[in-house]
Amino acid sequence: MASPMQPGGASDGWLQQKANQLVIGDQCLAWLPDKEIKKLAGEKWALMPESVANQPQIYQWLATFLASGYKIPAGRRNAGKNLDEDTAMGVWGGLIRQAHHRFSQGGMTEASRARA
Repeated sequence: MASPMQPGGASDGWLQQKANQLVIGDQCLAWLPDKEIKKLAGEKWALMPESVANQPQIYQWLATFLASGYKIPAGRRNAGKNLDEDTAMGVWGGLIRQAHHRFSQGGMTEASRARA
């Protein structure tokens, strides 16, 4: 029997891509120059509280990190270089989508569920 459809798919390649996005998100949190947001966000992108993940500023910092702070790791093609624009946009959008899927249930965020 086939498994149910997952948000964004469930192929091995897609799951690896999402895992890679989270690694880059963790690196962004370690890099963050804003000490207040860094403290609130924690060390793991996947565990970032909704109160931080809902703030546009975290994604502004992520965009800055992807454009100028992140370097492709050794052992990979283009090691030591920045991501190209399409890849950086894919990581940025992927981390936004992961946060959306993590915090939304039936179109409701944690805050709106508490009010319901």
